[in-house]
Amino acid sequence: EGDAIVATAVDNFGRVDILVNNAGILRDKTMLNLDDAMWDAVVAVHLRGTFQCTRAAGRVMKTQQSGAILNTSSFSGLVGNFGQSNYGAAKAGIAGFTRVCAKELARYNVRVNAISPMAKTRMTDDIDMVPDEITPDLIAPVALWLCSDLAGDVNGRIFGAHGPQVFEYHMVTTDGVKLD
Repeated sequence: EGDAIVATAVDNFGRVDILVNNAGILRDKTMLNLDDAMWDAVVAVHLRGTFQCTRAAGRVMKTQQSGAILNTSSFSGLVGNFGQSNYGAAKAGIAGFTRVCAKELARYNVRVNAISPMAKTRMTDDIDMVPDEITPDLIAPVALWLCSDLAGDVNGRIFGAHGPQVFEYHMVTTDGVKLD
């Protein structure tokens, strides 16, 4: 399906400069109560959909030698959220996919980043931890910046946008211990 979406854009506009992977569904249940269909549906929409669209757009952007791809991860995938093992796994996968694609596509002048938004939408309407006053219009400027030339040197990074709060997620490696 990603090839068809990108082909439509190329047919209508002649090129693809920006791809925003933002499709999503929820099928929330605790892991012990989650059935295979709920797992598969969430992983298919989030992780497989992101892969298919990114691959299709990446091929076009490689030829153009330019482009920006913005994937959508989530607090659930980066930190964890009760009752969202399927969603969290897919969104964590998107974070890893983003980092790898950023490395692979950089040589073609294509940037790949991710945003982890928190806003009250149809998808999050019944999630109490998302305040009503945090709306998508507060997230859009961060997405726009990441896709613009203003973020031309930003690649392989993941930004949280929780309403008016914007921050970057980092993975930290400790010094660890040496086992003898």
